[in-house]
Amino acid sequence: MNKIYISSLKEASVLRDNLSEVSVTYEILRNTKDIWVRDFMPIPLHRKAFDGQPLYAIYRYWPNYLDDEPENDDDVYYITNQPDACRNIKIDHKHCVDLGLTFDGGNYVDCGDKAIITDKVFGENPNLSHEEVIRRLEATFRQEIIIIPWIPVKDDRFGHSDGFVQYVHGNKVLLYTPLEWVSDAERLMHERIEEILKRHGLKVVHLNVQPDHNVEKDNTWAYINFLKLNGKIYVPSANPKYDVDICNQIAEVYEMPIENVIMVNMDAELLKLGGALHCCTWTKEID
Repeated sequence: MNKIYISSLKEASVLRDNLSEVSVTYEILRNTKDIWVRDFMPIPLHRKAFDGQPLYAIYRYWPNYLDDEPENDDDVYYITNQPDACRNIKIDHKHCVDLGLTFDGGNYVDCGDKAIITDKVFGENPNLSHEEVIRRLEATFRQEIIIIPWIPVKDDRFGHSDGFVQYVHGNKVLLYTPLEWVSDAERLMHERIEEILKRHGLKVVHLNVQPDHNVEKDNTWAYINFLKLNGKIYVPSANPKYDVDICNQIAEVYEMPIENVIMVNMDAELLKLGGALHCCTWTKEID
């Protein structure tokens, strides 16, 4: 059984209300400076601490998209201190393993014995070789690390793997796949991602969406950023034209009743900022 946490900030109030409307129970995270809690909270590991408690990976959260202009302190204000956010939820240092990297939790997709991470992790740790970055990832997560490419585009300056792919089960993953492309570079990036995933023994299933490029902010990218919680999947509503079809696709891929795939209204302001349900929630295992 898992429970989710959401930031106490007022910017997340609409999200909290919308989740309550579909009977999702959540806890509040205090001491946060931003709503994207997935990115700065510790990452659960597939092993226990010495006392049988869950074990977590901690890391330096200092994303370059919030510090790309050192002379501008406005964005840096939004960088949450990880220990502060963990203070009231019973995660202490003895239950943590330090990854030893600058990292974002949204750039980690857990696929059982594998983990998917974009190559942005290399740029955020420029003083380390690629080999050393991967060594630290492997030593902490004890998983096969799959590095996928990312190129910065207008709608994605974050480079998080949870904006591309979700784990299904076994060796199956679900890949966000627009049926039309804004640019050849994006199409080639997605083709390369699929090629790499298959090379690592993963079966790729496509979440097919039809972006409307006549609309300035179509938001169909948000569908892949859904939340899996206790046998149900909560999908951010991105475009009323496609919501029902997306739910049917997800139910088929996860082999679950359609009533267990639940559409959640999203705050338009959150989507405008580039995140959806997975980004705004953090999951903790409970007894």
